[in-house]
Amino acid sequence: STWENNDWPVAPVAVSEFHPFQVSAQPYCGQQKPVDGISLTDDTLCVTQALGASAVGPGQADQYNWTFAGGIPGQLSGSPAVNGIRFDTAGTAQILLEAVSGFCRDSFFASAVIKPGPGIIDLGPDTLLCGLPGRLTLDASTPGATTYTWNDGSTGPVREATTSGLYAVSASGNGCTVSDTILLEIRESLRISLGADTTLCGADSLWLDATSPGAERYRWNDGLESPRRLISESGFYAVTAYRDGCAGSHFISVGLFPRPPALPADTVLCEGEPLLLNVGESLDGDIYWNDQPGLATFAFDGSGTVRRKVEYRNCRFEDSMAVFRAHCRNGFALY
Repeated sequence: STWENNDWPVAPVAVSEFHPFQVSAQPYCGQQKPVDGISLTDDTLCVTQALGASAVGPGQADQYNWTFAGGIPGQLSGSPAVNGIRFDTAGTAQILLEAVSGFCRDSFFASAVIKPGPGIIDLGPDTLLCGLPGRLTLDASTPGATTYTWNDGSTGPVREATTSGLYAVSASGNGCTVSDTILLEIRESLRISLGADTTLCGADSLWLDATSPGAERYRWNDGLESPRRLISESGFYAVTAYRDGCAGSHFISVGLFPRPPALPADTVLCEGEPLLLNVGESLDGDIYWNDQPGLATFAFDGSGTVRRKVEYRNCRFEDSMAVFRAHCRNGFALY
């Protein structure tokens, strides 16, 4: 800093030709200033320890401007007392206060010694775990710490949390101590089941039930909010149940297997007249004609009963018909 001082001679008494007058000079800010110093909560702190500072004096200034070199935050204004200033680097911290009253400004200085010590501990935010057994690893390791103390008496930097409750830890080193807490809550997760993937047989419908004890609300992937629903179309169905911040989900894939068209009614055909039967669109299943594996079509030139069975996953369709053969002459049957 460069300081400059000027000594000005005392002004002589001024005289007017018309009205004699005499002027005397007085300090503009008055003899008694509203602020005359700074008070610190502690002039020796540990790294990360909070510092508080306040203006000292007989009165109230119009404005207070604080500067904390290397502090967090570095500047504050508006209040004669400030708190929560932290320093991350050891050394000497300089504090400056500029007090403003009208056109008068005064600056005041103070300093604090910042000792090296353990860094800040961060156990994370308060946490909710859904699902039993719940487990959360709490790591309080921090540079500069030589000892650790948890609220259950354990002394290691790492602790496994397996029950709900408040977990607190302190780390010490070089005469400094830092601490942190975390509130952990472990709840049982919601369990819902829509069953295994399935197939709708023909024109069948299916009830999907996601009801879970204690669930507060439900939401399906298509926006429906109900624990149960009736479906009659193939597709992918997913649902989530919610309770107190916990959720449980499940999904199911539903296919649709078409019902084969019905076999013709019992009939009478001429001998040798062809009869061709089929399963329609039901091609992906296992097809049996008269209990023998077959194809989608079946040619029958005899007489008797024709039995058809189509199986696909949980679907099973059975049908039968009777075929009678008659001796025909010129296309007409003889009875």
